Amino acid sequence: MATPESVFRGMVEAFGAGDRAAMRGLLADDLVAYITNADGGVDRVDGPDGYLKRVPDGADASYTVDVTQVVTVAEGQVLGMVEIKAERQGRTLHN
Repeated sequence: MATPESVFRGMVEAFGAGDRAAMRGLLADDLVAYITNADGGVDRVDGPDGYLKRVPDGADASYTVDVTQVVTVAEGQVLGMVEIKAERQGRTLHN
């Protein structure tokens, strides 16, 4: 059985590879997630498809995504931090 940490790391790896099918396969059908929005708040999303709609498509960018920290916050839950470096059309991001 997969651990929450292995699912998180698998998601990051699949995202870095642009493999949305692999990402979908790692998400539970009853997923409830909270995603940071552009205003600095959070939006609730339900289900794998709702979550994946919020994941940006990086097909036209060059980028790397590295896991910097994974912490267990409750049984079956982790908080993961990633470092993203990206470039698209002469613009750069380091987050």
